[in-house]
Amino acid sequence: MIGIENNDSLLAAKAKLKERIDKGQPPPAQKVTKLKLKDIHECRPVFLHRWQQQIDDWHVRSLGQAITRHPDQPLAPLVVYWIGDAWCVIDGHHRLSAYRKLETKAAIPVVVFSGKLEDAMLEAARRNSRDKLPMCSTEKCEAAWRLTIGTTKSKAEVSRATGVSNGFVGTARKTRDMLKINHPDKELDSLTWMQARDLLAGKATKGDYDDKEWLKAEAKKMADKLSKTFGDTLRRHPEMAYEALAIYSPGLLDYIGEYHSPAEEDENPFPANDIDDNPEF
Repeated sequence: MIGIENNDSLLAAKAKLKERIDKGQPPPAQKVTKLKLKDIHECRPVFLHRWQQQIDDWHVRSLGQAITRHPDQPLAPLVVYWIGDAWCVIDGHHRLSAYRKLETKAAIPVVVFSGKLEDAMLEAARRNSRDKLPMCSTEKCEAAWRLTIGTTKSKAEVSRATGVSNGFVGTARKTRDMLKINHPDKELDSLTWMQARDLLAGKATKGDYDDKEWLKAEAKKMADKLSKTFGDTLRRHPEMAYEALAIYSPGLLDYIGEYHSPAEEDENPFPANDIDDNPEF
């Protein structure tokens, strides 16, 4: 990391990063197209707009396999941004994780993004909402919420970057402003979009439960929705349910298996399996 911890809040991490940029040096004069792994840093709280700034292990594995199987076909370049004394990835966190898992020695292709810090945050959201490992609708809303509370970008800019409507950004802005009035002591960057919305509506949020109670409560809501939608179809046709989950999220079944019986680390970080040879990068 670059003096910023993964558990830092969005606004705290942004403030540290801005100070680092302000106190740092201008970017190198020579054009940068490749960087060694050790020279690429991360600031996930600021630039990774996905759900809880998490990395999808299944996607990392698929990328690692692509690197191993086709070493002559490099992945799409990482997008990096100068932070005063180092290069920081703003797009390509999964590709970077795959390179790190493989302990890649060769220089990695990169393209440089130039602009102000908030422009870089917007660019990170724009690239993730458009392609690579596609954002789901929940993640797009979360990214829009983060940009609403963490930048001064316009509604149109946030909408274009995240793929949500102008109306949603307007709702996020109203929620932000009302929470500042009704809950002045609440740190907005400690709330997800759903938590912010629920807090404004007077509903309990995750912080009102211990983790297990919150998990059970949310799981019960999900189970009720499944029952209302599918009745007993999932129970009567487990094979169909399995295939449906695999289509919905290819990595979800792996997560479920690991959740119940964590596997030991394999010597080969990317063992061969039937993952597509050409995943979206």
